Amino acid sequence: MSTTAFHEPLALLPHDVLRLGDAHGLSLSSAGGTLWITVDGEDRDIVLRPGESIRIDSHADTLVSPLRGPARLAFGH
Repeated sequence: MSTTAFHEPLALLPHDVLRLGDAHGLSLSSAGGTLWITVDGEDRDIVLRPGESIRIDSHADTLVSPLRGPARLAFGH
């Protein structure tokens, strides 16, 4: 079993767009609010609600933005 150590959550305000670039291997989690995540070239976008996490498997540009108000993004390896 592996565990992910998340960094202190980063606050994102409405209309913020965080460009992570190549986020391969990074785990992203919503520490509050809803996050919209898109990975360049992928057919679908990802929506994370509070407490949900996803690991990025792509080397493409990854963008994160709050959906419907402010949100907090936690991330780690």
